[in-house]
Amino acid sequence: MEYPYKAVQGEHFLMLQDRMRWFETHPRRTRNTFIMHCVSGSATVLRNMERYELSADMEWTLLPESVIQIERSSPDFEVRYCVCSPQLFDEVAHALPTRFFDFLSQSPPHRLQDDLDRRANRLYFDMLQLFYDDESNVCRHRLVVNTLQNHFMSIYDKERSNLVDVQKHFTYAGDKLVKRFYNLLLTHYREHQRVAWYAGQLCVSRRYLAQVFKTLSGTSPKKAIDDFLILEIKIELRSTHDSVQQIADRLHFSDQSVMGRFFKAHTGVSPLAYRLAEQ
Repeated sequence: MEYPYKAVQGEHFLMLQDRMRWFETHPRRTRNTFIMHCVSGSATVLRNMERYELSADMEWTLLPESVIQIERSSPDFEVRYCVCSPQLFDEVAHALPTRFFDFLSQSPPHRLQDDLDRRANRLYFDMLQLFYDDESNVCRHRLVVNTLQNHFMSIYDKERSNLVDVQKHFTYAGDKLVKRFYNLLLTHYREHQRVAWYAGQLCVSRRYLAQVFKTLSGTSPKKAIDDFLILEIKIELRSTHDSVQQIADRLHFSDQSVMGRFFKAHTGVSPLAYRLAEQ
């Protein structure tokens, strides 16, 4: 299936309503911001190794560099959404506190609580669709930015108490450590795949990092690194035509056989078999 969102780079935004099939076959990394409203049905969505349920009358914002896969969806699953380029989203985000977008990056899908919320949501999406269709409007770009800012300001007003709770939550040393670990992992997973490196950057011992991780997330730093690498290899295998050796080099495996053994141990199939499975 052809990637349908490349047009967003020329337009800076795109309005769609569909099943988001692009994310159904295997994990993919978002390059843009997705502002979503589920209009019908339900789906189980994997975002950065965490599972969420998305169903009718739920809203969700996915920021760039999220790894997304739709694992299961009902026959009537459909989403209405706006896709924003990084440049456009930077303009939108300028009007709101940074901590609000930190909050959005961690937030699960949330349900529209009452009829007023649902009416407001429909209004914002209808306006965005109107501006998207009105290509001759000389003020089109500014109208889109203003509408998206109003949309996010509405969410911000409703989530202010949660923002305080999230800020308090991450003042605890353990939670803050895990959050910093994941921030490092998202930036350095290609070059660094050993827990010792992350522990060193965080100025803690490997044992302490493992203890905190186990307590708060029920898993280990090593499994988090491995899971993220497996997701990245899947994305590379299905989204590029690069050889297995090129992918292994990019992810700093010593050679393709080492990456092949690593991948098969976690998935049960070789990288080449995974690439060919749905072609």
